[in-house]
Amino acid sequence: MNEGQPSPGFDLPARPAATADGAPGATPAHLAAWLERVSADDPAGSAKRVLDTARILNRTPFEPAELLELTGLLDARAAAILGRIEGQMRALQPPLEGDDKRLAKTHEELLQELAFAQLRLVEEGLDQRQPSAPDPGRALRRALALTGGLCLHGWRLNQSEPEGTWHRIHRMLAVAEELGVVADPSAEDAAGLAFVPDSIDRVAARIGVLASSRSRTLQPGEMEALAHWIQSVPVQCTAVTDPGTMPDTSSRLWMSLDSDEPPSLIAGAPPAGDANARVIELQPVLATLRAAPPKAAPADQQGTEPLDKRLRKRWAVPLATQFNDGPAHAGPLVAVTGLFESHALVHADIHCKRSPSGMMSDMMPGGFFAASVDDPLGIPDVFKAGLGYREARDAMDVGGNAPPVLREVEWLSPRRFQHLVDTWESAAREVDEQADADDEPAAIHNASFELDIGLHANAEARPAEIRDARLTPAWLRNVGAGNVSLLLQAPTQRLYSGSLLAIRMADQEKILWKLGLIRWLRFGNDEHVSLGAEYLADACWPTRLHLIDYETPVDVVEPGFFFRDRGRPEVGVLLFAPDAFHRGAHIRFDLFGKPYTVTLKSIRRISHALSLGEFPNPLRSR
Repeated sequence: MNEGQPSPGFDLPARPAATADGAPGATPAHLAAWLERVSADDPAGSAKRVLDTARILNRTPFEPAELLELTGLLDARAAAILGRIEGQMRALQPPLEGDDKRLAKTHEELLQELAFAQLRLVEEGLDQRQPSAPDPGRALRRALALTGGLCLHGWRLNQSEPEGTWHRIHRMLAVAEELGVVADPSAEDAAGLAFVPDSIDRVAARIGVLASSRSRTLQPGEMEALAHWIQSVPVQCTAVTDPGTMPDTSSRLWMSLDSDEPPSLIAGAPPAGDANARVIELQPVLATLRAAPPKAAPADQQGTEPLDKRLRKRWAVPLATQFNDGPAHAGPLVAVTGLFESHALVHADIHCKRSPSGMMSDMMPGGFFAASVDDPLGIPDVFKAGLGYREARDAMDVGGNAPPVLREVEWLSPRRFQHLVDTWESAAREVDEQADADDEPAAIHNASFELDIGLHANAEARPAEIRDARLTPAWLRNVGAGNVSLLLQAPTQRLYSGSLLAIRMADQEKILWKLGLIRWLRFGNDEHVSLGAEYLADACWPTRLHLIDYETPVDVVEPGFFFRDRGRPEVGVLLFAPDAFHRGAHIRFDLFGKPYTVTLKSIRRISHALSLGEFPNPLRSR
């Protein structure tokens, strides 16, 4: 890399120092010959040929002049193919099967490899001093447009973006800023691209706006209309120069360039400690929604509001539900964010063997752990409420059926805060160490396939990621319709929209871990954070999900949560990371020491970080 030039850090496929003997098409002549034979008359076969060529190109060392020529030829041949495939992709509706599924996968991988080829030109250009070096601005604009198409392809099919996609988007934006080309207009041809090339700050912002539209909730055809509409919206990514000029009365998207996370909806300024923060102001988006909304067909579902009205509600932070020093309905409560972190902490709460003496305090109503244990596996009955063994009396309401009482928020002193954290981390370590000491493979019996799932028997007792679980005290305010606003005291973990939130609600009869989905954030000057969340579950159970193939577990085990669908107790739900399992998968998991095997009837991606799998509830009769 030349001195003074930025390091791209795009995490591209590795290239060996020398071409392997016999590698097909590993010379410029071979690759050029392959591409010359590409025909637009056979989109599926030609797409596969171009994809194979792109893979070889991206993993083979070439001289700079050869690389530039081959990438140009690849781009030209791919443009015609992408144009044909795009039309087919727009017509597809998930779930996909057979040839449609294979073509969609080829399309996804082709877009990614074409973007890699452009980013390799950027790297090569920054490494060269010759005037003939590739133009990094043009290659960055092309790569970003291809990556936008890759994201759009996934959103159409209700799929997550490939891992590392947002990291590369952020790196493209950062490198363009360092090179001084971030706002340069585009003169590139848009042939074959779902995203029209434009300046990098505008295209990155448009991708971010679409990512925040909650694509999973859109009706068929609405994402296409929204993607077409966003191309003309005057929106852009900008650096944060003066946080004091960002009023809480307007909403914006926050991008953290050192993360692999999509933008988060916030009010006010990004967190003070994020030196790599960029923002996308939503006022131009909301103004264009009112003046010239997307031309989407009327929603199929009766009673569904028009797309523009739903989007205005989605991108306008409900300011009335924010609170900083105002009164709360409940608190302090224990809260934790993130799927793996929540799994670890809830698991520790249920399984840790510890006397409640000395744990009783207003920080943890009802005690940290239950005093009595009736279950032979050591699981207190107070944790089984709301899961089919008995109903959660107060459902989502704080304080049962009585009207909630507001009370003033009282911050925990540093000493009490640290005591709370130390107590929970000690419990988590105890469970982790016990699992390490007693960890044995699950006992599998061929006839009935019974799993020995006692706490001290196997890895089923192990939480997802014990040592990294960080909790925070929280104060809660009910806002109705299954939504809450929380105030978190100095959280240590980075928070993002779309992440999981777990809240511990307890009284003398039950302990409920409620799950929610973070919708918006507001970062205070005092390191406290307020957020809005949509409830997912009144009560949940942490478990480990085993993929089953012909009654035999395969090497796929994921942490997850079981709960009942809100409003449909006959439907069971498993919560897990996106793309962990497919529709129709057979999943084995345990509840209270008893194994169950279910078939996922449907899967819904509810955010970039979470998916839900539904099936007939095995506890519906209890």
